[in-house]
Amino acid sequence: IEFFGRPAVATLDLQPGDIIICSALDRFSRDARDCLNAIHELKSKGIRLFLNGHGDVTDDANTNGRLMLEVMAAFAGHERRTIKERCARGRKAKKDAKGHIGGSAPWGFCVIGEGREARLEQLPIRPRAVATMVAMKHQGKSLRAIAHQVQSLYDLPTSHMAVKRALDGRGKPL
Repeated sequence: IEFFGRPAVATLDLQPGDIIICSALDRFSRDARDCLNAIHELKSKGIRLFLNGHGDVTDDANTNGRLMLEVMAAFAGHERRTIKERCARGRKAKKDAKGHIGGSAPWGFCVIGEGREARLEQLPIRPRAVATMVAMKHQGKSLRAIAHQVQSLYDLPTSHMAVKRALDGRGKPL
């Protein structure tokens, strides 16, 4: 999220003469372009930004602070991309290992274990419930009617969207 688009910043009534003190650049911005644009806007509004260890980076006289800010903004953007890539690889590896990365279990599955050990396991009743869905769909039943019937028959909380995903094949077994 861009600096001025953050909920905490959007509610502030920044006025000329205000000072923002930031403990580290990555707490201010992780995108070089947004960082430099936000600082330019702060400066044009007469708002000063002090970055820990580099002083007032909106002050034109602080050339060393401004240079460090620009260099660190580039590194912060690189670090953000690196973290994003690392997280994506971790999620993919966990998914490939049939692990669960968090949130609610998909319909017809349960979460076994916690944290790093968490994995998804298909409920034994799921294949029969999906077969019932397919049969009812062939009979021309609505997704809501199918969901209601499956929930009644198998005591398995089921929404019309869970039925749609199961019938589309997106809810296929792991």
